[in-house]
Amino acid sequence: MTEAESNNIRDWNFAPLRRAETLSDRTTELLRERILAGDFGLGERLVEARIARQLQISRGPVREALRQLRAEGLVREEPRRGSFVADLTIDDIREIYDLRGDRGASRPRHHHQSRCRCRARRVARHLGPT
Repeated sequence: MTEAESNNIRDWNFAPLRRAETLSDRTTELLRERILAGDFGLGERLVEARIARQLQISRGPVREALRQLRAEGLVREEPRRGSFVADLTIDDIREIYDLRGDRGASRPRHHHQSRCRCRARRVARHLGPT
């Protein structure tokens, strides 16, 4: 191809492709956000079948999501009992947000800090007086 021909090729201005998000990735993100928002109580049992039914998906992606959240320290597993929301402190939540970088990196930093403080207050309500 000559330089003249290459100059005539239309520039489509494609945005870079992002990594394809799987159903278990989306389920992990949803459950993570719900846990950090305080929508699940500390120590609350997370029933795979119930979550799958509510999300209208199979149990496989839910199982994978719970496995990932267990690795992150947000969920704990009890043999023959199931998965439970970990007992998090405000410091735990702050550390998680700091480590995650809040995946919403395009948002202003003050917005991220405000959201973190708001979620920390919700968790504090669950924890009761310290």
